[in-house]
Amino acid sequence: MAALVTALPVSTAQAAAAADCDNAFAGADAGFMYAYDNRNCTGFLGKYAGWDSNWGGGIGHYQTSASNKASSVLNKGTTLEVQFFNGTSTWTGGQTCLSRQGSLHD
Repeated sequence: MAALVTALPVSTAQAAAAADCDNAFAGADAGFMYAYDNRNCTGFLGKYAGWDSNWGGGIGHYQTSASNKASSVLNKGTTLEVQFFNGTSTWTGGQTCLSRQGSLHD
């Protein structure tokens, strides 16, 4: 059985972005969710192994400087997925989940 494979070119920027997040993931501590201010897992905002319903609320791990700023995140969780909500402190609005050992970046 033969398979047809089409190679798609990968730009230098895409390769660098993947490398940035791969490097961040490789250096991340197991059990933590990481947030980054910039694309491609750069501009470290913080890491946390628990939950924080309001990154700008002044309580919990993330403080005012992290509110509505994360452009990329990674989850090196060992037991849990991470769920992100659009609404602050309300657990409502749009939401997305990030699986264990995953990252979301541009």
